[in-house]
Amino acid sequence: CGDLVDGTVQATSEDYVTIDGTKYEIEESYKKDFSVKKGMSYTFHLDSFGKIAYLSTDKSRRMKYAYIVDGTEISEGFDKDVY
Repeated sequence: CGDLVDGTVQATSEDYVTIDGTKYEIEESYKKDFSVKKGMSYTFHLDSFGKIAYLSTDKSRRMKYAYIVDGTEISEGFDKDVY
């Protein structure tokens, strides 16, 4: 795919979005699902032609992920004491 653009929406139309002073076209197949608010910050994912193909919010970028790599099953339930 293409690049990422982090920025604040300054203007929007059915076909374009202005992000921090730069106008980007919205990819045709994404237009029906595209929804942004002026003044909000997003990360815009560009396709290989430089058109907006997807977006994510700042909040979703700050999410922390973790994986459980080991665990133990306790068959008797939880201990009521805290150690």
